Amino acid sequence: MKKDRFDLEAAIMEAWSTSEDIDLIYHNTDNLDLTPKDCDAIQNQLLGLKYISDLRFQKLWDTFESLVSDGCTCIHCDCSRD
Repeated sequence: MKKDRFDLEAAIMEAWSTSEDIDLIYHNTDNLDLTPKDCDAIQNQLLGLKYISDLRFQKLWDTFESLVSDGCTCIHCDCSRD
C-alpha cells in the first residue's frame, strides 16, 4: 500500500510522543530510591535528552511542513523542489 503525507504526519506525531515518555520518567524519578544527588543527575540528563529530542522533532516537522507547502503529497514522489 502506498503511503502518503498523512501516514508520514501520523508517524512523526507518534514518534514525538517519545518526548512525553521522557517527561513521564523524569517525574517518576522522585519515586525511586535514589540519593538526592543521583536523582538530580538523572533528572538533568533526562531534561537534556528531552531538549535534544524536541529540537530534532521540530526540525523534522519543519521539513515535513515545507514539503507539504511545496505540494509534495506522497512519500516516494517525483516532486521537484526548486
